[in-house]
Amino acid sequence: MNAIGDTIAQTGELGLRRGRDLRLPLVLLLTALLAVYFWTQSRYPALEEKALMGGDAPLSGLSFDVAIEVIPGSDFLSALWANTVNWLATNRKGMTFGVLFGAMALTLLSLLQKRSFRNGFANSALGALIGAPLGVCVNCAVPIALGLHAGRLRLETTLSAMIASPTLNVIVVTMSFALLPVQVAAVKLLASLVMVLVGVPLLCRYVLKTETEATRNASAVSAVSQKLGGLSGWLMRKLSPREFEAGEYGPLATIKWFVRTYARNFFFIFIVTVPMMFAAALLGALFVELFSPTTLVRALPNGGLITLVAVMLGLALFMSFAPAPIALDVILTIVLISLGMRDHYGAVTVVALGSFSVYAFIVIWRAISLRTAVSLWLMVVCASVCAGLLAYKLAAPAERYKLEGYRAILATETGATWPAAPDTEVAVPLADIRPMLDAQAVSPVTIAFEQSGDAPVAAMASLPLAAPAPAGGETVFSRVMGRDIGIGITEPINSLARSFFHLFEGGVAAGDIHGDGWTDVILRKSFLDGGLAVYANVGGRFVRQAADLGPVESVNVHVVALADLDGDGALDLVVTTERSGNYLFWNRDGGFDARSMLKLPGDDRAITQSLAFADFDRDGRLDIALGNAAIGISAPGFGNNYAEMQPNTLLFNRGMGAFEAITSEAYPGQSLTLLASDFDRNGTIDLLSGDDVANTDEFAMFRPDGTFDIARGESTPFPFRLLTSMSYDEGDYNNDLIPDYYGGQIAMPRRTQGTADRIANLEVLCAQLGEDQGWDAAGRTSCVAELNEISQLKGAYQSGLQSGCERMRDRTYRLQCAARALTQYYNSNRTDAPDRPMYDRCRRELARTPRFVDLCDTLLLQLTPKPRFTELDDLLGPTLSAANILLTGSADGVFSEDSDAQGVRLPGWTWDARFTDLDQDGWQDLYVLTGYWARAPEGDINRLYQNRRGSFVDASEAFGLADPLPSLSASRLDFDRDGDIDLIRSLSGPNVIVHRNDRPAGPGLRVHLRQPGGNGMAVGARVTICTDGETQVRPGRCQTRSVRASGGYQSFDPIAAHFGLGEARSVSLVEVVWPDGGRSLLRPADLSGGEVVITRGNSPATSRGGMS
Repeated sequence: MNAIGDTIAQTGELGLRRGRDLRLPLVLLLTALLAVYFWTQSRYPALEEKALMGGDAPLSGLSFDVAIEVIPGSDFLSALWANTVNWLATNRKGMTFGVLFGAMALTLLSLLQKRSFRNGFANSALGALIGAPLGVCVNCAVPIALGLHAGRLRLETTLSAMIASPTLNVIVVTMSFALLPVQVAAVKLLASLVMVLVGVPLLCRYVLKTETEATRNASAVSAVSQKLGGLSGWLMRKLSPREFEAGEYGPLATIKWFVRTYARNFFFIFIVTVPMMFAAALLGALFVELFSPTTLVRALPNGGLITLVAVMLGLALFMSFAPAPIALDVILTIVLISLGMRDHYGAVTVVALGSFSVYAFIVIWRAISLRTAVSLWLMVVCASVCAGLLAYKLAAPAERYKLEGYRAILATETGATWPAAPDTEVAVPLADIRPMLDAQAVSPVTIAFEQSGDAPVAAMASLPLAAPAPAGGETVFSRVMGRDIGIGITEPINSLARSFFHLFEGGVAAGDIHGDGWTDVILRKSFLDGGLAVYANVGGRFVRQAADLGPVESVNVHVVALADLDGDGALDLVVTTERSGNYLFWNRDGGFDARSMLKLPGDDRAITQSLAFADFDRDGRLDIALGNAAIGISAPGFGNNYAEMQPNTLLFNRGMGAFEAITSEAYPGQSLTLLASDFDRNGTIDLLSGDDVANTDEFAMFRPDGTFDIARGESTPFPFRLLTSMSYDEGDYNNDLIPDYYGGQIAMPRRTQGTADRIANLEVLCAQLGEDQGWDAAGRTSCVAELNEISQLKGAYQSGLQSGCERMRDRTYRLQCAARALTQYYNSNRTDAPDRPMYDRCRRELARTPRFVDLCDTLLLQLTPKPRFTELDDLLGPTLSAANILLTGSADGVFSEDSDAQGVRLPGWTWDARFTDLDQDGWQDLYVLTGYWARAPEGDINRLYQNRRGSFVDASEAFGLADPLPSLSASRLDFDRDGDIDLIRSLSGPNVIVHRNDRPAGPGLRVHLRQPGGNGMAVGARVTICTDGETQVRPGRCQTRSVRASGGYQSFDPIAAHFGLGEARSVSLVEVVWPDGGRSLLRPADLSGGEVVITRGNSPATSRGGMS
């Protein structure tokens, strides 16, 4: 045994004490269990999730977890408190593990005879082997490093382990190469290795001689406790680790020894590290208050070498101060590069941010020496600057290598087959459908009523309902395939991968285009075919109606809408297209064709992604608002710039088919939703444009003469705007007769998802698709693989040349990925002025990919810089990100934000979100369509929040609406005329999905308005009903709705006011406030639900009950 011990001592390996001793096996076992538990239950699943999400990982300041939301516009102290708490919440698991493992390491080291090598480089290598597998951030590695130091390991080992843990972890390294530009990932790895294996031992040999010598003798008592004064120093001296206690230790003695020793060591580590953790959290919060990503990116210059080094030095000093959690260095660098940071500055950021922090500085200062802390900090700063300079030099060859690879893909893969157009439906001429429409026409029945008010009503008529069909299934709604009721257009899964921008077009509109009382539907068709489909409603089933739409037939359609724009009582059709202009088709006896078509004013290079209709100038004619967006060559919009054709347009209706166009916003963005509503309740309709990503949501507040101001500062009606707006809608969910509003954006629930979870989500989605399509098990398995690969295509527009297209198995997807990666490169390297050389290069390199080559045209656009995000917040009001808003109105005009209290804050990646009383119990529910095909593995489902007397409850499953298929938009209509609200979703997946309402809680009432003039359906009016004898408008037994043709996301419902009556027996009062302010009070003799048409005086009666 002595010979073995001598051999171990000579070779520098770790040796064991003599005798029967169970302590070392126990401590080794517990150490392994602690590490494995942390790795499997927390660290590696969390790192895997961050690697999968990349730049989309939720981030608030320096935190991934949000315990207290940082409310936009908060005062300095409130934001500081929230960021401090969030930092603690994000680091709680890692710091807990760090303290526990540090104490365990200290306990283990007390049992080892030989703890180090004679060679400093070997000791650093040992530190790398200890630190790299731990996978904790530099902050969480500090308690572990303290345990190693107090356990008398050499200083080289301690410092190397602390740096290796956050930088050399296998998942972080893999994440770096997957998400960062290759030269940035390479220099990050190189800098980490050099610091750990070379820098630390050299520092210890030549700079930190005294500190290193203090750890050279393994039997020397740690000097840590001698450095601290006061109560902490006294406690640490009392708790200082003891020398090895020889003797025999059986099971009971071993347990007693472990409890006593581990407790002593735990408190020893705790006293030094934990109090400083709170100081680090506060300092990190201060860092967040000083740090503005967009300001930083814009401030970084592109000068000569001296300027470059100076700026890199300042950046490294700043970033190495931040106490960043694990993987934040990679995630934040991705975000900064996506905002326009040059790769070499990204290299400085990722090395500095992940290798050191102010917390490490403080603890090392307290536990070892100020010289050690300063030396290590300067080493990290030096390594960061060197990494930046090396990345600067490597940028050109790395770029050439990637460019050549993607050009080769384009050159060799051009024979890939694109999916074929799937439209096989036969469209029937209107003349052949007409006899069926005439036969089913609903004849109005006059309702007797008394009236008062200053706006006389000429008639009130009911439109008798059809007999309800037998209920199917057990839920409120039955899921029906569109093809089963005559809607047969399809969209193959692989067409969804064709281009990122073709993943979020959902055009659907519902209205009675024939005037027969039955609601018809219009849907955009597949991107592989183009155009749209008109479906005539024949007795609750649909027949494809032929329509010669000329230039719209073969182009990609985005939005479809139905509105009466000439005041003839018939719904006209408005269609927006991709780079081919916007069109108005006049309704001619229930049909649309190119002979009765008007091309609307506007720039064809813009893409109108949203529409709104209202009489903004109160001249009696219905105007059109166009919410414009633009496709940059690689992504929606142009980042920190906007293009010349991007501003939203307001088309004032001058009659006789003439429209006057003006710009309706000050700061253009990607307008995905428009809501026309009287936000300040002054009697005029205003306009809210909701923009994706750009932080440019704006309110145009109108005067009666049609002029308007953009709301600024305190005049902004809402307390918050949204960052990634998709949908805004108006309702009155608490029945206080004051409008409330819901805003939807990207609002993902905070959940941990590893690869297995994401694949399980895809399996659920593909099981539903398989049921819809009749697939066998092999088909569902193939679906999972295909959707998983489609989700990878999103990286091609985010990561550019770092997209990894060469790893994609499918030839078509590989081609799309390479083309999109190249377009991202062109866009990021273009000038703000029209860039003809880049345009020529783009056309040349994408010449064999006609589906992408047209994107090159955007390189000829003039770009204009936007104000910074902070400036926009000051101008337009504070912005809320990553959460939806529910704004509850009050009598004094002030809104409270109640989404969290009502449980409707985080439904998922939100698109169309609207208030509708789907169960008709008298309280408006909230139906939220969610999901995104490029992020299908995240498992969003559509949400139905049932309103239970003013409180929302997630009842998606009970209502049969918890659908896993990503969904963009839906029309709310009564297609079978049984008196309830059904849903028809747009073609946002392989099929059109219908949800038939089979079990409403009570009858409904839909009120259609008719008036003379160009706004014949009274868009902008407000209807209030009271029930069961109530004859005064007041909260209790009254409900109010506005008549709108706007809001939501690319969806248009019949233009009417819908109410659920619940248990009410009759409607005793109907109040109409018409668009011009006129007021009608109607007391019907017998009205208990159904569908009614109210015709204002001096307008012709509706002979056939024509409905919107």
